[in-house]
Amino acid sequence: MQLIINDLEFNFKKSAVKEFDTEWASTVHYNKYELGFTFNESLFLDKQSNTIVIDWELIEEFASHVLQNLETIQLKGSLVLEELYRQVFGEESLFRDKGYFLVGGIELKSFRKKLFEKNLLGDFPLIRYYFEYEIYYFLESDIHGMLDPYHSYFARFSNHNNLNIIGVSRIG
Repeated sequence: MQLIINDLEFNFKKSAVKEFDTEWASTVHYNKYELGFTFNESLFLDKQSNTIVIDWELIEEFASHVLQNLETIQLKGSLVLEELYRQVFGEESLFRDKGYFLVGGIELKSFRKKLFEKNLLGDFPLIRYYFEYEIYYFLESDIHGMLDPYHSYFARFSNHNNLNIIGVSRIG
């Protein structure tokens, strides 16, 4: 499915296909970032009819939300992950290696769609989307290229009440 969001072309394609567990993915270049957006189509499973109907308008809203908040996501996630890294490897390791975290992957984990029948702007209904998503970070180094290549770092964000981090992790 092709979407144009903020003048960027997103081409979502099935990347891992299983019944009711298919992942969709698209990669875009935005400023200094190469961003991989993913979601699992099971998020859109209608349990009553046992069918999946992807809400592409919601995917468009999600991608737009991430792009609009990308610098804040980069800053907040980096600060928390730097502290996590210092706790694991010591105070000087990131500084010594000139290491930094860089946003790479974005995965929509859950959403809620709320319809407001009446609003202050007029009589038409207003839809508000609430997202939870994981941002995957690369640990880069100005000296060594990539640091800690066998582990992944991610921060889980929510826009339910502004833009909040609700967890971070180092896995691998």
